[in-house]
Amino acid sequence: LSWCGLAANRTLQVLCLNANKIHLAGMVAILESISSQDSGVRALNLGGNPVFVNVDAKSRDYQALLDLLRKCQGLRYLSLDETGLSQKIAIDVLLCVKHLPQLDMIMMDDNELTDEVASALCEVAKVSSMLKCVGFAGNKITDAGVQDLLASSDVMAMDAVWLGDNPCSSGVLQPPLLNSVFFHTLDFVLNYVD
Repeated sequence: LSWCGLAANRTLQVLCLNANKIHLAGMVAILESISSQDSGVRALNLGGNPVFVNVDAKSRDYQALLDLLRKCQGLRYLSLDETGLSQKIAIDVLLCVKHLPQLDMIMMDDNELTDEVASALCEVAKVSSMLKCVGFAGNKITDAGVQDLLASSDVMAMDAVWLGDNPCSSGVLQPPLLNSVFFHTLDFVLNYVD
């Protein structure tokens, strides 16, 4: 698969590559293509790929990925559902959100993330006013993580944080913290592109 013409293709807005076998090096190649100012890609779905499985956070490819992600200035939607995110990597990716002024939705469902990542979202929400929707469903966030989210006025100003299928009790959830299953549809993703 060649990504050579991707950066110059301003008409391609949605890049849906979910449920393939894309590893870290593949994601780096994709980000190299869409991180230029000329890229028209607004939505990137890499869910269901083993992108972060067995990734060394000190590796050169991993550091390149973070650097390239920060350059994807036009990105509005990013799905990293079921990609093997570790706590550290998930936090690093959330910290990159501070550099993405247009990103308003990031999905990190089904990655076994814990309260530590929920707390990191609270910090990111303070400086990222565009981020409106976050998917944390199918992780390991407990009542303590939900309490952190509820205590953050910046998180509470978001449109939605999906927390379905976590060990937290439904009694602590209130809008915008949603205890429901969220289905990605092309129509929904298209709402996040120009």
